[in-house]
Amino acid sequence: MDYDQLESMSEVWKDVMERHLSMFEDLDRPPECGDGWAVLVETLMEAIEQVIFESNEQVSLCVTEIKEKHGVLGEVAVVKCSEVEVQDRIKELIAEAEANSCGTCKLCGEPGSIRSDRPWIETLCEYHASRDHDHEAEIY
Repeated sequence: MDYDQLESMSEVWKDVMERHLSMFEDLDRPPECGDGWAVLVETLMEAIEQVIFESNEQVSLCVTEIKEKHGVLGEVAVVKCSEVEVQDRIKELIAEAEANSCGTCKLCGEPGSIRSDRPWIETLCEYHASRDHDHEAEIY
């Protein structure tokens, strides 16, 4: 990620990335979702770190992309591990985070739901769903 991209990232995402720097080394652009999902990603990174620590295996994991797709967190991570159970557990954790994003407002992290009554599908809380202005400017 270049300097301009890093500077354009919110403080919330910068903090998450700094705490889990080794996992984000190959991230080539800022997260393409709101600050509300940063806590989901942070929780995911902590859970993955715990699995790796407990496994005593040589695990290579790098997050290559964090984005929103059809109102759901879509995180693309490359996992390399000789132990299939560890690899499967990490994939389960990623799927759980994606599922949790369906009930979490992408902007603020409050409980929300997938909204398909707009030009694009989003997961928003009642407050952000009722806003008249274009909240996309609030995200990136």
